[in-house]
Amino acid sequence: MTYGWAILIIAIVIATLYMWTQGQRTVQMCEMSPGFACNNPLPMVYYDSNTKTNNLSITLQNGQGRAIIISNISCTTTLPNEANKSHVDSGSITLPKTIQSGTSEIFKAIPCKKIAGATATNVSILAGQQFAGYFIIWYNFEDDPDTSINRMIYATIRDVVLKA
Repeated sequence: MTYGWAILIIAIVIATLYMWTQGQRTVQMCEMSPGFACNNPLPMVYYDSNTKTNNLSITLQNGQGRAIIISNISCTTTLPNEANKSHVDSGSITLPKTIQSGTSEIFKAIPCKKIAGATATNVSILAGQQFAGYFIIWYNFEDDPDTSINRMIYATIRDVVLKA
């Protein structure tokens, strides 16, 4: 009977350790509204130890059936409805940028920001930790009659931060 209890306790400990370690895995993902894709390849979030900031590199595929003109982009950990174009930091990316239907564009080194009210600060999540944020795009269709009113979409991104 003593051996039975010992085996049962060992089995419980092993099962608990297995469940705990499986729960620590981070699922990489990038999800967008229909007509856009960002998961081929998956985006990369990395930590730059010199600037102590996180940057995003992402490929955006346009499956809208017509060309889009991107006027602004942003990487943020703030909910998209709380972000606005006044906090945009597209890094060294030149905008506006046209993406034809059925093609994709690579955006590299977009600084990630956390927005609190009127203030935007750099996101600083160390390598190996989980990033949960958004890639926001303000755009118009090439044939929109009024381009002063932008459309907005966003990608939900989950990733483990890499070291730059």
